[in-house]
Amino acid sequence: MIYIGVKGEYEHKKKLIKYHYLVSNKDVIELMKFGEKIGINKKTVINNRGERLHFEIFSSFAPLAIKQGAKEISKAEILNMIKINNDLKNF
Repeated sequence: MIYIGVKGEYEHKKKLIKYHYLVSNKDVIELMKFGEKIGINKKTVINNRGERLHFEIFSSFAPLAIKQGAKEISKAEILNMIKINNDLKNF
C-alpha cells in the first residue's frame, strides 16, 4: 500500500509551498512503480540512512496520488512510517 502525508510547508516569493511524503509499506518496487505512474522521476527517491525509502513531492502531485490509490494519513503517521526501516533493509 502506498501512503501519502504532509511533510511541511514554507513560503517562497509570498506563496505557500507544501510538500508531501510518499512511502510504501510493502517494498521499494511498489514505491517506484507508483511514482512512475504519477510522473515522479525515480531518481528523486530519498535514501537517508536509517529511513525507509520515500519520495518528497510537491502538493500538486497529491490529488493524483490519492486518485491513483495512495492512502492519505496524518503527518505524525507518515513520519513514523518513514523512520521505521526494518522491513525494507534488504532493498
